[in-house]
Amino acid sequence: FDEASVQKFLTPEALPILKTAVEVFAKTNWELEAIHQAIQEICAVHDVKMGKVGPPIRVAVTGNTQSPGLDQTLH
Repeated sequence: FDEASVQKFLTPEALPILKTAVEVFAKTNWELEAIHQAIQEICAVHDVKMGKVGPPIRVAVTGNTQSPGLDQTLH
């Protein structure tokens, strides 16, 4: 994990988003469109835009902030 990315994005404020992500992804069929919809659902649950949801998930999954699109990365 990139320590700077962890410090910036895996914060106590991100924990509810990550918990929701675990719940939503657990019921996802892992097709690209379903993953995209799941990400949108997480945004809606927390009433935030992708900029608040994507980076914590990306860092949790890849250890960094750089990767292809989040839905593609998760797929």
